[in-house]
Amino acid sequence: MKFFSKKDYNLVFGVIALMLVLLFSVLTVTGEDGLLRLMELKKVKAHLEEENRKLLERNLAYRQEIKSLYQMSAIEARARESMGWVYQDEIIYVDSSL
Repeated sequence: MKFFSKKDYNLVFGVIALMLVLLFSVLTVTGEDGLLRLMELKKVKAHLEEENRKLLERNLAYRQEIKSLYQMSAIEARARESMGWVYQDEIIYVDSSL
């Protein structure tokens, strides 16, 4: 006793295979770890890499500043700028228009 003919069996098999492929495709794109999540994570990675690059540049600038602080001319320049130090023979001009 046959429930399906060979032609019907191939049709049912084809429909089931197509449904499985569609289900797999939908889950691949929208699933918890699907393509949408992958694209989101790539954006986060790019943002973190940019932030890391900026931090490395700031770190390098701080290291260069620290090295310059050991030079006497840099120490003197900072003291003159921040504390207003002047030499004894210097004349200070004050602009009253400010």
